[in-house]
Amino acid sequence: YIETLIADNTIPFSHFDWKLDFPEILNPNLNNKPGFDIVIANPPYMRIQEITRVMALDKFIFEQKYSVAKSSYDLANIFFELGINISSKDSSNCYIFPHKFFNSASTEIYRDYLTKGQFINRIIHFGANMVFNDADTYTCITHFNKKDKESFDLLKIEALIRTV
Repeated sequence: YIETLIADNTIPFSHFDWKLDFPEILNPNLNNKPGFDIVIANPPYMRIQEITRVMALDKFIFEQKYSVAKSSYDLANIFFELGINISSKDSSNCYIFPHKFFNSASTEIYRDYLTKGQFINRIIHFGANMVFNDADTYTCITHFNKKDKESFDLLKIEALIRTV
């Protein structure tokens, strides 16, 4: 059934197609350095269990389209791969997202993707500090692009001082 929907282009949901909507930026025939120069995001944080529950058809598409959508993944990881896919080689990109990819056994595929691609320039790791007042998520900020690099900077924040 799903394969028929895809073949007929009648999937009952709407996915944004970057290459169709931004051909002047992403088409190598129209642009000699295709891709966005800057990608900034606070991607949605959604674990695989929630994706399976509320986005079953989307889950199928994610797992066909993104190399990091394997095993137990987070929607934020897919957004990172998308950011790489739509950025230019000379881009400067910044995301704030969960830092669980550092130590979770389920994110080994994602860490391998990051290691092989050498995408990370700098990570600001907030440890056990909560950055958002209304979200119970441990976060980091990543600066990344497609340029080859041998290492990256890591800044670990020990404590945040909040003022009201």
